[in-house]
Amino acid sequence: MGRRRLRRRGACDRTLFYQTKRCALLAAEMSVLKGISEALANHTDIDEALRHTLATCFDAGGISLGALLLREEHHQRVLNFGFSGSWTEEDVQGFFGEAELLSSALQRRESTVIIVDRAPPAELRMLQRAGAAWATIIPIRHNETVFGALLMLSQTSERGYADRVKFGEAVAGEISQALAVAHAFREQEISEREARKQTAILQSVLDSMGDGVCVADGQGETMLWNSAARPLISIQNQAQTRLDNAGMFEPDTVTPVAADQLPLARALRGEAVDSVELFVRHDGAPDGVWLSATGRPWRDEEGMARGAVVVFRDVTKEKATHAQLMVSDKACFRGDALGGRRARAKQPVGLRAGKPRSGRSRDLGARREW
Repeated sequence: MGRRRLRRRGACDRTLFYQTKRCALLAAEMSVLKGISEALANHTDIDEALRHTLATCFDAGGISLGALLLREEHHQRVLNFGFSGSWTEEDVQGFFGEAELLSSALQRRESTVIIVDRAPPAELRMLQRAGAAWATIIPIRHNETVFGALLMLSQTSERGYADRVKFGEAVAGEISQALAVAHAFREQEISEREARKQTAILQSVLDSMGDGVCVADGQGETMLWNSAARPLISIQNQAQTRLDNAGMFEPDTVTPVAADQLPLARALRGEAVDSVELFVRHDGAPDGVWLSATGRPWRDEEGMARGAVVVFRDVTKEKATHAQLMVSDKACFRGDALGGRRARAKQPVGLRAGKPRSGRSRDLGARREW
């Protein structure tokens, strides 16, 4: 009776031990998730968050050594957990001289368990160099992207490693999600930085132009304009998002331009606008300026109209010069006509009538001229 109780108690103790161990692994897994989530939410260093969180959870899970091997474009990064005096980071970089084992596990995209008493020669050499009796290689992947592998090592080959493998796979899944999100954030940041760079270059190019340029999206909201456009079309500040027809007149200088006939509005409808003259008067130009506007819709790579761009050229001086030339031409014409009438008035009556003069008349004319 006593022996039966002892066996029953031993079985209960073992069950309690494994349940406690599983609870510890689950708690460790949750700590990984929490640590990674906080790192992503706070935009902190994801590597430092992984190192700290995994070291804590590995310790809670009874895993003495480990490493996270992350693939980069031209190299492999290593984040170590735990400490062993028998190997260095360079050893992990080369996977303890057996890099083919890591490559093979990543290609298979499935977990690999290595146990010292049943390991093939290459795997046994890896364990011996790592000073471990048990190891698990778990690929870290998200969809078709493989980020690297989680390596877990133990210096004892105790039973119950199946629970540790499940624990490692759960942790690897959380890491893969975190790395995917971090990668997306990084790609977005790079994309936004490149977009800002291109916008700055474009703005610099536009600001170097003497003509005013205005670009609008498909709803007529202005996306950008250059410094030359502001004094021409009375853009008050950077917050202004639309161009209206206030102060814009037809060439007669008194008839306001209809809003739907503005060069930008016409270009947004898909029209090609060429050298349309406008007279603009506003606080910055109380005497008014003459503009020549040219506009085109801008299209995406599929040929769909997505907005419009309009170039405004100040032609006030050209108009003034042209007007002066016109006045000069008229004055010259009047002068030539008046001079011609005076010249004809000085001619003898017979010559003005178109009759040839007689010899006597020619002599008298000659003496008069003398």
